[in-house]
Amino acid sequence: MTTFCITYAGLNQYTKNEQVITLVEIQYFDPATRIAQTIERGYTCMSRNVYPDFTLEDFPQIPGYYNLEFRQRPGFRGKAESKLINAALVKPLSIKSQINSQSYLILNTKKIDYMPEGATRKVKGTKCLYIDPANPMDSEDERGFPMIDTFSSRLSIDSFPECPGYYLLAFKETRGKYGRATSFLETAEFLGEMNSEEKAA
Repeated sequence: MTTFCITYAGLNQYTKNEQVITLVEIQYFDPATRIAQTIERGYTCMSRNVYPDFTLEDFPQIPGYYNLEFRQRPGFRGKAESKLINAALVKPLSIKSQINSQSYLILNTKKIDYMPEGATRKVKGTKCLYIDPANPMDSEDERGFPMIDTFSSRLSIDSFPECPGYYLLAFKETRGKYGRATSFLETAEFLGEMNSEEKAA
């Protein structure tokens, strides 16, 4: 088994074709594997549905470090899929807000540079995946810190000298497609690294 850090676990139920669909999503990363490349930095963050094999009660401490065991099993239409078969709590993790409510913990940054189909100019910038330490989820249906993704066309990947790390972030809201409000990252100020307890189990 490998030790992973689970930052969030949530239950979601909805109805489709008069059938109730249940999902139990966990969001996690491998603290032992840190990417340090020119196009990507930080942890590889993952998300998966673990229902019906697991429920929220199987993850008593979120966020926390868990030993997770996966095995290849037949999935949709017989295609082999990696399934979670065992989860054991190693120890809980305390993620505390720093400085003020606008400080965030960035887990991954990725350089974006591509030409969308049918477009006349490239999309260039940096995609960030972060959690908000000041707003943990704590209810019957959600626990921990959900990972949030954002994009900045103004900031390069070098604007984030340490990843993972704590940053003071400022966002700008604009109207996107169909008039919907969309938030984009405008500025980022480095505050400090993750401490040793947060980095490793």
